[in-house]
Amino acid sequence: IEAHKRAVNAIAFSLDGSRLASTSEDETISMWDTHSGDLLIKLSLGAGHFCSVAFSPDGKSILCGEWYGRIRAWNTESGESTGEPWEAGGPVLFLAYIHDGSTIVTAIAYERDYKYSKPDEAVELPPSSEARCHYLGIDSDGDCRYSWATQTTIQVWDASVLTRTTGHSGIVFSVSFSPDGKRIVSGSGDQSVRVWEAETGEPVRMARMQHSGMVWFVTFSPDGKHIASGGGDNVIRIWDAEPG
Repeated sequence: IEAHKRAVNAIAFSLDGSRLASTSEDETISMWDTHSGDLLIKLSLGAGHFCSVAFSPDGKSILCGEWYGRIRAWNTESGESTGEPWEAGGPVLFLAYIHDGSTIVTAIAYERDYKYSKPDEAVELPPSSEARCHYLGIDSDGDCRYSWATQTTIQVWDASVLTRTTGHSGIVFSVSFSPDGKRIVSGSGDQSVRVWEAETGEPVRMARMQHSGMVWFVTFSPDGKHIASGGGDNVIRIWDAEPG
């Protein structure tokens, strides 16, 4: 299969073996029918190259890890993204679903280096006891690109992170649960305070709660009836937690 224009960094079969997904330095993700070899989906992202890929156990989504530390999920039928990418903190060298698909495990390179060398230059890596080379590439002009990790950390994620809520148009600076745990309030650089259902992530319909500056902190009152927010407009506002 002529899959990509640049190096293929990761491939994965769906659990039933009917599809194959691939990621590449050409900043694309491709999915193929393994019986016919037909290309089913090709996603061009322009977001940096991908290091890892995995199918969900039910085959409905593809999970991809980026060199730049983001993890993204895609619907295998529509090719549309599932939720927003989340930050893993470093190059995502490996990822996989485990058990029933409720959990994701990742290997993240936290301390790493990345270098180029000319064909006539010696490649010097740290001692093997201190680092593991996890990428080596040769360009068409003979230049060598290589990287290593001196610390790789395993992380386990709740797969519900894939459907986490978006809605603010600015950085979220503060979040707080209601005392009964059923709702979450968030404050953002977009100068707004918003409330969400904790179980579903759906926004709660209420009056628009707005500051004239960035919202730095939000919290529910102990009885859950009020929300307090403070921000860059030098004002503390108290809101009725039900109608807003």
